Amino acid sequence: MASSGSTQNLKLNQWEGGDKPKMADFNADNLKIDQAVGAHFTDPAAHPVLQAVSGTYTGDGGRFQVINLGFTPKYGFLFAVDLAPTVTEVGASGNMQMYSAFFGPGGCTPGIMLEDGQSGFGEETDRGIVVMNSSASVGYAISKLNEENQIYTYVVWR
Repeated sequence: MASSGSTQNLKLNQWEGGDKPKMADFNADNLKIDQAVGAHFTDPAAHPVLQAVSGTYTGDGGRFQVINLGFTPKYGFLFAVDLAPTVTEVGASGNMQMYSAFFGPGGCTPGIMLEDGQSGFGEETDRGIVVMNSSASVGYAISKLNEENQIYTYVVWR
């Protein structure tokens, strides 16, 4: 005899004291669970796959530089190639010179902005990131993400 009741979502058997479970009932329940879990794991909306993209750019010394990626990344970091990816210098003013940056949906470190196709600097882009060189500090940090002739590496996820 099948169970007297069933679960709300997958309609799995729920037996009561007088019910007599059968192997077919368990097998049917296992199949329902396998199908539901399998459908969930292969659903790209439930489990988006982030694709990593890496590259380099050379600083041009300007205040801003747009790094066109062809997409607006979700997460990423970048750093100067020949410098540590953390704060590398402390100037006489006590401000930290930052040669690295990190970003994600919750925000970013000073000196980097996500680009959605309109740079705000008078040019249309293919989307990507905007890096900044600064002489003024933001919370004791001076962004150095576009130093002239400095090579930077980035890793971003779409």
